[in-house]
Amino acid sequence: MVRVRSIFLSDVHLGTPACQAAALLEFLKAYDSEYLFLVGDIVDFWAIRRRGVYWSTEQNTVVLDYKLDPVELEAAEKAQPR
Repeated sequence: MVRVRSIFLSDVHLGTPACQAAALLEFLKAYDSEYLFLVGDIVDFWAIRRRGVYWSTEQNTVVLDYKLDPVELEAAEKAQPR
């Protein structure tokens, strides 16, 4: 596994058939990062409204395996200067 400081994800389009969740999972398994930034279009609500939800097992794995731990999120929020 390659260790990097940050990964930026954009245009994932979860909820649609166009989402390449299997490729994303392989990428996330190959890289370990200190920070994972979700930049934009992670869930494609526009396409979901027009065509309905498509949710594969791989898309579910992306959400469940790479979610933020609430304890870590709270600690990061407290560390931010006010």
